[in-house]
Amino acid sequence: QAVLIVVDQAAIHDPEHPVLIVDLLTERGRTFRALPSCVFEIESNLSIGNMDWEEFVNGVDDTGVYRGFGGL
Repeated sequence: QAVLIVVDQAAIHDPEHPVLIVDLLTERGRTFRALPSCVFEIESNLSIGNMDWEEFVNGVDDTGVYRGFGGL
């Protein structure tokens, strides 16, 4: 799985700095936001195939931000 991690205006201005995670392979261009502290969790699990894109997309909260396994 290939992803692009984007620090955009929304990430800079929001106090939690949720970065934009962009799918570059499976559903090219599909996005969700994640707390910076979760980026390693996302990248490492996707790169070894332990989890797939859908699991992270389905794990976002009501604000559309992925906050980690225990953050829901």
